[in-house]
Amino acid sequence: MSADRAGDDFAAFAAAVSSRLLGAALLMTGDLGVAEDLVQETLLKVYRAWPRIRERDAAPSYAHRTLTRLAYRHAARWRLWRAGLSVEVPDVVAPVTASFELRAVVRDALRTVPPRQRQALVLRFYIGLSVAETAQAMQCAEGTVKSQTAAGLRHLGAALSSADAPVLSESRRKD
Repeated sequence: MSADRAGDDFAAFAAAVSSRLLGAALLMTGDLGVAEDLVQETLLKVYRAWPRIRERDAAPSYAHRTLTRLAYRHAARWRLWRAGLSVEVPDVVAPVTASFELRAVVRDALRTVPPRQRQALVLRFYIGLSVAETAQAMQCAEGTVKSQTAAGLRHLGAALSSADAPVLSESRRKD
């Protein structure tokens, strides 16, 4: 494959996965600036590895795994999650609806979940990875993914039950 063709393939790949990676990074870090930096670093690492990625279908998994490792290192290095630092995520959508309010409540509750549990929840339910793919991305055993996911769901449920009840009950009535 020529260098131009490989560059075009990577550009198409980056365009296809960037928004999904940014969403995952934002949920993992709670900081838009950090999330954008992590996505850039992730895409740079994938670009460097692009000639070695023979199975192009595996590239998104490689990117998610890389992003997860970078987010984990960032959290460990700066102790954002351990220090309980809560950075406000700017609301991008102007009209406020019940579903938007509900997303904000869930996003805020997700910030209270410990980092590894949060990563498991984001990879499993936002990205949609299987248990095996999540284990690979988190570099841990499948049993660890299951226990981190279960604990994260319990933590998230507790945070949501103490969250703004009118927003949650309003969204349930509309469904």
